[in-house]
Amino acid sequence: MKQYKAKRPAFESVSQWAQNGGNQTGWVELFGVEKETEKAVAIKVQKFNSFGNAYDGLEWVAKSQILSLRNDHFANDQRTTIPFVPLWLSMKIMGL
Repeated sequence: MKQYKAKRPAFESVSQWAQNGGNQTGWVELFGVEKETEKAVAIKVQKFNSFGNAYDGLEWVAKSQILSLRNDHFANDQRTTIPFVPLWLSMKIMGL
């Protein structure tokens, strides 16, 4: 069975992403990056144990699924690149 990869968008900067519709493009900003390795990044999320008690945890995302865009839009943000992920992955990370 052949697997199909989603086509990566053509925009390279945050301003191009905003001009093309922002969140309507299907790519959303990845917030809360805590750790980074060579192949993945970890973001801080709220998880629940078997009794329903909330605790802070880390969710790992492969760098191959992240789109890093040049920050030329947000003046008060110090980051030079901002990570974006597909909407479906963002919803999966957040448990929706």
